[in-house]
Amino acid sequence: MRLRIKLSPSLSSHTEAVNGVDWLNTDEGITISDDHLIKLWIMDKMESMDLSIVNVKEKIFPTSLQLSNHSLREATSKQTNNPLKSSNTKISTSKNFSEIFLVTTSDGKIYLLNLNGKLEKIVDAHYGATIMARWNNSEPGGAGGFASGEDGCVKIWSKNGMLRSVLAQIGKPVYSLDWNGDCSKLVYCAGDECFIKQLNVQSSPIKWRAHTGLVTCLGWGAVNDQILTGGEDCRYRLWNGQGRPLWSSSAYAFPISSVAWSHNGTMFAVGSFNLLRLCDKSGWSHSMERPNCGSINCLSWSPDCLQVNLRLIWEQLEAIQINRRTINIRDLSSEVVRERLETKDRIIKMEIGFNYLIVATSKQLYIFSAKNWNTPIVNDLREGSGLVSLIRLCEKCFLLVDSSSVQVLNYEGKSICNIKISSFGEPFNEQTAAIANDLVVLRDKTQHSLIHLFDPQNGRVAGDGEIKHLSNIVELCVNQCGGIVDRRIIFLDINGDCFIALVNRYGAPERIQKIGGWKV
Repeated sequence: MRLRIKLSPSLSSHTEAVNGVDWLNTDEGITISDDHLIKLWIMDKMESMDLSIVNVKEKIFPTSLQLSNHSLREATSKQTNNPLKSSNTKISTSKNFSEIFLVTTSDGKIYLLNLNGKLEKIVDAHYGATIMARWNNSEPGGAGGFASGEDGCVKIWSKNGMLRSVLAQIGKPVYSLDWNGDCSKLVYCAGDECFIKQLNVQSSPIKWRAHTGLVTCLGWGAVNDQILTGGEDCRYRLWNGQGRPLWSSSAYAFPISSVAWSHNGTMFAVGSFNLLRLCDKSGWSHSMERPNCGSINCLSWSPDCLQVNLRLIWEQLEAIQINRRTINIRDLSSEVVRERLETKDRIIKMEIGFNYLIVATSKQLYIFSAKNWNTPIVNDLREGSGLVSLIRLCEKCFLLVDSSSVQVLNYEGKSICNIKISSFGEPFNEQTAAIANDLVVLRDKTQHSLIHLFDPQNGRVAGDGEIKHLSNIVELCVNQCGGIVDRRIIFLDINGDCFIALVNRYGAPERIQKIGGWKV
C-alpha cells in the first residue's frame, strides 16, 4: 500500500490555515479554516462551494470539525443522488440535505450546523478555547458527544447542547481526545500524559506518561482497540486499550501534529511539518510523502479507506487494483497479466478466494469467476444500504456487510439469507466476522465477549447458540474443512490468550478450551 497525493490549484482557495476536515462520503469532503469559510468539496473534480452560515461567518476561528456518524451513513447511502451537482464551475447542494456537524472555536463555543447553512445551536462550552469535540458514534444520530478545552475540562454533552456531566478537571489544556469502539471509554491527553476513563464506572482513570514532551494528538482505533499518540518529542507511539506500550517510532525532525486511524483499523496516517506517512496497525511505515504545505493540522479517512494499489493473493492468483475502476489479474505461476477487469463505478471493496473475485463498487456488485473473467455476474446494490464495508468468502457462498445489513449470497449472485443483528456499535471487520459453508460467525458489536453463530442457509441461530467468554475477543476464525460436526472456532482475547470452541457440544464437558497464550 502507498499514498498518492492529488493536488490542484483550486485547493488553495482557503487563505488561512485549515483546522478541520471530514468526509461526507467517499467522493465529497468538508473543510473549515481560519479565513471563516466552510467549504464542500468534490474530490474527483477538485471543485468547491462555500457554505454560508447566517451570523456566524466572521465569528468562527475553528479548532476542529466533525460530522456525526449518523450523518455520514445517510450521506453515503444518498451517494447515488449526489448532493453536490457540478456543471462547469457551478455547484449546487440539495435543499433537504440537513446532516448536522459540529465546529469548535477559539472563543470556547461549539457550533452545531447543517449543510443547508442553518445554525442549529451555539453552546458555551469552555473558558478559553474549545479545542476538540467528538460525537458519540454508538447511539442513533450521534446522540451526544464530548468536548475538551483550554480550561482543562472534559465535558459530556447531549445532542441538543445540554451539559450532561463534567468528566475531568485537570488544570491544564486537554489538546485531544477520542472514544473507543463502543463508546464505553474515552482517552484524552494533557501535558505529557494520557488518561483513559471508563464511563458509568466510579473509578479513577488510567494514567501514564506517553511522551517526553507535550502530547499533541491521539486517536483510538475503533476496530483494533489500539491508541495512537503523537507528541512534541517528534515521535508517534502505539498503546493497547489499557495504556501499555506496543510501538514507538524513531524521532522525526519536527513534532507530530496529527494522527488518524482508518475505519477498518488496518492502517493509520501520521502528519507533521511537510510530512505525511502511512503505516500499518503494527507501526511499520509503508509510504511517505513530503507535500510542501507546512504542518498537517488534521487528517480524515474516507469511509471506504481507499488505498492505491490494493493487492490480494489467493493460491496462484493475484489481483491488483491499479486505479479507481481497474483491476489486473495475474497468474503468479506464469508471471504474466492474464486479464484486465474494469468496473463502471469506483471500487470500494474487493476480495479473492476459492477461484472467485468479488468486487463491490458504490452502486454494483461484481462476481468474477476464474473460469471466465470476461463474463462477470453484476448485481445492483440496494439503494440506501450504504457502502459495502466487508466481504468474506468460503467455498459455496460469501458474506456481504454494509452499513445497514449482513447478508449471505451464493456465487450466482442470489441472496440466500439476511442475518438480523443490530446496526449500531462497532462495525464488523476481517477480525470479527467469518464464514464457512454451514456457519456464519460474528462477534457482538457492543458486547465484545460474545460470539453469535448463524446458519447461512436461513439466518437462524446455529449449533448450541452464542458463545460467551470472560474477556473481550479481538479476533476469530472458523475452519473450512468437513461438515458442521467438524466445525471449530478459534478466537484470541484481549489478554493474548487463544481458545478453541465447539459449535455443537455433543455432550462434551467443556465447550471452550484454552490452547495457547502469551504466558504459556
